[in-house]
Amino acid sequence: MEHSNSHTLRKMVGAILLLSTIALYSQSNSGTTFEPLHLVISVPSLEDTAEWYISKLDFEAYKKFVVPDKGLSAQLLRKGNFELMLIKSEDSSELPDSRKNTFSNLAVQGVKRIAFKVENLSQFIDGLINKGVAIDVAPRLFEDSKNNVAFKWAIISDNNGNLIEFVELLKK
Repeated sequence: MEHSNSHTLRKMVGAILLLSTIALYSQSNSGTTFEPLHLVISVPSLEDTAEWYISKLDFEAYKKFVVPDKGLSAQLLRKGNFELMLIKSEDSSELPDSRKNTFSNLAVQGVKRIAFKVENLSQFIDGLINKGVAIDVAPRLFEDSKNNVAFKWAIISDNNGNLIEFVELLKK
């Protein structure tokens, strides 16, 4: 039963992450607009993880809630219009090592990470390094001139090994 609950929670987190990263604004066939609201991350400690996102990425804490019959507690954080929902489940298990590395994580199907756009990637990552943030992939350039795509990107790890991407779009 414990494995089933944590597996279900992981599937829910993956589904919400996928929806959150599809587009800033999207329109369904019925004409109803929708936009990303929040990203859910299952964590071992609400307090430690909230403190990490507040001190390293300048999120602010604003709501807490519990779902006692499911063994869940949550801390909502926000940065601008984007929300991060940290969930602590009594039945959670640790993130597998393969999910804590950008390239081994890509070998497993499913949602991988969220990406945030920044204006100056080098300056932004330098600031994170100064705050002691772990860098999984140092800033690098991706270019595909045939398809007119160019951007700089880097990936960091939060205090639990979750991967977060930052991208500087380049004009082509």
